[in-house]
Amino acid sequence: MKQILLGLFLVLSIPSFSQKTTLLKCGKLLDTKTGTVLQQQFVLIKKNIIISISNTPSHADTMIDLSNYFVLPGLIDAHTHILLQGDITSADYDEQLLKESIPYRTLRASKSAARALLNGFTTIRDLGTEGAGFADVDVKKAINNGIITGPRMQVSTLAMNTTGHYPIKTADYAWELKLPKGRPAGQPVDVTFSYDQSGVIHVEFLDVNSKKKHEADLRPESSKSIEDLRDELDFKIE
Repeated sequence: MKQILLGLFLVLSIPSFSQKTTLLKCGKLLDTKTGTVLQQQFVLIKKNIIISISNTPSHADTMIDLSNYFVLPGLIDAHTHILLQGDITSADYDEQLLKESIPYRTLRASKSAARALLNGFTTIRDLGTEGAGFADVDVKKAINNGIITGPRMQVSTLAMNTTGHYPIKTADYAWELKLPKGRPAGQPVDVTFSYDQSGVIHVEFLDVNSKKKHEADLRPESSKSIEDLRDELDFKIE
């Protein structure tokens, strides 16, 4: 049975500290631009960058023989939470956020990152630490510095959330407890959106504590994000 190698060349996601070249000898290579399968291809890599792909070998310092493998481009997972483990339920969620320390959750996250890479995902987009502060930034930093193994990461740190929808609800626990939040807990923020026929999104930020309101428009041609608008409005969350 033909073996399949997932991930565009997992070596690309492991930081390289030299300028040496590596040649991958691929038995079959999927060309995602054309949807065709190429036979006997050679991929030349230097400093984690693909220099060339051709059917003739190039000189390289090292060659990895994948001639018995079907090689795919690296997969991208656009919605992950590496600081949450398993097929999360409400009970699992409470267990992890209330009984596991942030350092412990970060260690588990590093294992999740390595597993993602071994499953062929060379890039992940992690959408919030779920009460673990900026731990995702340190996981990303550790991967980039070669301390741990993992994919390239786009991280979100403290996620925004609508009032009453965060899985851990204060109404379910003793009122004096300070429970973890997906967003910064110092100044709760409500965000509301409205649209007009031209496609303009009207965004309204409300500081729940002070009732101070900030408004802005996000136009279709704009490359800005909601976070960019909040920064421009000097809307600080402590």
